[in-house]
Amino acid sequence: MKIRNRNTHEFVRSENLVELDTYFEDTEYLEDEWRMRCYPKEHWIKVDKQKCLEEIANCVNKVTTNTVVEVVEIVNNADTLVMGVLLKEFSKKSLLRYDKEHTRVTIDGWRINDWDHSLRVAIEKYL
Repeated sequence: MKIRNRNTHEFVRSENLVELDTYFEDTEYLEDEWRMRCYPKEHWIKVDKQKCLEEIANCVNKVTTNTVVEVVEIVNNADTLVMGVLLKEFSKKSLLRYDKEHTRVTIDGWRINDWDHSLRVAIEKYL
């Protein structure tokens, strides 16, 4: 599960995160002790992957003239995220690549420079 702080936009990702009524709880075992961290829901929200994909599609629509129908993850490794972008007018998918180290976005080899950085922020939120 992944959660995000509403104010600082900090992310916490853990397999041990559990959603309770008023907070998220992260429990981990370190050597000979248990550590529990609580994240109150007033400050932390659960990140929904599907909403993040929709936000990426909206951002790609801003920088292209075509209507994006769907965005799907293809590969997500240590240094690159590759996503398929299905455009309304074309039957073939375009490839969106995000270089994690240099925070560079390309679509089919063309570098995308969104001036408000909304596409980069949406991709980082997805990660």
